[in-house]
Amino acid sequence: MVALESNTFTEHTLAYAPRIRENVAEMSRLINAALVDATFCNRLLFKPELALQQGYNSEIFHLSSIETEFVLSVKAKTLADFAVRWTKCSDKFVVTSEFMDVMVPVRTQNC
Repeated sequence: MVALESNTFTEHTLAYAPRIRENVAEMSRLINAALVDATFCNRLLFKPELALQQGYNSEIFHLSSIETEFVLSVKAKTLADFAVRWTKCSDKFVVTSEFMDVMVPVRTQNC
């Protein structure tokens, strides 16, 4: 288990907040592309590997490994369901090891 020093956490969280916003913004771009294009939406929902590989209108989405895993495993039947599940999942980002490593490079171990 990782224990964070409160001052270190506050300092680094503020320093890395733009990176977290950038990652969340990529998923917003992905969902927005699915909103405006029914073909891309169907690909995202039913062939997510292809949707991520081909991108939308020559644009590739730069997702984190957590976001990619979500897209590939969500199995949503509608875009609304996809978005609701994403919202619930993204609330947990700051406690995942991937984002903790991004946000807090200096930390203490407490086993």
